[in-house]
Amino acid sequence: MAWRNERLTLRLEAAQQTLEEHQAKARALQARLEQEQRERQALEWILNAQAEGERQVSLQGRRILYVGGLKSHLANLRRLVQRWQGELIDHDGGQEDNRILLRELVAQADWILCPLDRVSHDAVHRLKRECRHHGKPCLLLPRSSLSAFVQGLQALAGKSTAEVSSWRAVSIS
Repeated sequence: MAWRNERLTLRLEAAQQTLEEHQAKARALQARLEQEQRERQALEWILNAQAEGERQVSLQGRRILYVGGLKSHLANLRRLVQRWQGELIDHDGGQEDNRILLRELVAQADWILCPLDRVSHDAVHRLKRECRHHGKPCLLLPRSSLSAFVQGLQALAGKSTAEVSSWRAVSIS
């Protein structure tokens, strides 16, 4: 009888562990679904603005520095920024582009956006230091997606110049 209870206890523990693993996967899938929904909403927002001939965000000729991210996104991000009357310059976060170039680009930029999922900790640290040195606002994005980029630009464009100038490495969720 004792061996039967022990066997049942082991099976119960294994089932509980499997349940916990499935729950963790479900949470991860839920987070991914929410991210995909935000991405879809950002795309719909952009498409609706295009269809209505609107420029929902006006960057007023500002130069935006995008540090890190995915190279495959750059052409679309650049077109979007141009459509909103701005200019996009980019730095890969130190993979191929060097540190001196980062310093120069920060000095040239009006606003800096940096997705945290596609850049090294060292690059973020250097970026924050350069932004402080040059007095430039730096917005840390949670991920390198179109929706995070659009939300970042909306946040920056919706604030006064004085308010944005006071930002130093602000994160958005």
